[in-house]
Amino acid sequence: MLNRLALKKEEPERILYLAFSEDTYQDFFSRQFIRDSLKEYQIKLLIFNSLSQDIVLWKE
Repeated sequence: MLNRLALKKEEPERILYLAFSEDTYQDFFSRQFIRDSLKEYQIKLLIFNSLSQDIVLWKE
């Protein structure tokens, strides 16, 4: 949340995404509490393949 506030003050036109590997996303973000938190705080995610470094999902 602090990163979002700092970015908003310095570069308000930019959008902050948190980046996670697919493995982390599939494990950690499968929990309902985590999904509810993302929704509540409007956290945007970028999910990537750690081997190929390709982006596999942008989650608004």
